[in-house]
Amino acid sequence: MRNPATDCVLLYESAFRNPKGGNALEDSELYQLLQTDPELGMRECIAQYYALVAAICKGILPHAPQDAEECVNESFLRLWQTLDTMQNPAHLRAYLCMIARNRALSVYRKNRAAAQRSEEL
Repeated sequence: MRNPATDCVLLYESAFRNPKGGNALEDSELYQLLQTDPELGMRECIAQYYALVAAICKGILPHAPQDAEECVNESFLRLWQTLDTMQNPAHLRAYLCMIARNRALSVYRKNRAAAQRSEEL
């Protein structure tokens, strides 16, 4: 039986190793942009990391595409909400990936528990 969490780690590691595009901002630069111009910073962050966050969420929730998409959106929202508490701006990407992974795993566990309850009935 496939383990979505393990599959996610493999997707995450391969995406994390990919080099950034030619005009991609470094995490510290992106963090600074989020601080000075939040709207533009968030647009840049989504443009730069959407594919990575989507791969993480879809890797954990391959049979629930709507839940995966919701996790992607919630991950960026959570980043926005917790930006001021971030300890190391140079690790923005890793922080966002952790948010996405944790959110998707939470939804996976909730879905699995709901499926088990419905089987018991």
